[in-house]
Amino acid sequence: MVNETEVRYGQIVGLQWRNEEIIESWKSLKFPRDIVDFAFTEDKGKAVMVVLTRNRDGKYALELLH
Repeated sequence: MVNETEVRYGQIVGLQWRNEEIIESWKSLKFPRDIVDFAFTEDKGKAVMVVLTRNRDGKYALELLH
């Protein structure tokens, strides 16, 4: 996903099985990151997305997105 000459954007999409169909139920903003994995948690009663990303050097980082 990460290319040396261009920035690619990752996006997280929520899917739901309903009436024998897969339906897109949610979509995050597009991030200029290589998204490896993600999870949801709560901080002070608010939903927070925890995203594991990888940069061009192959290093990983955890980001909290409110």
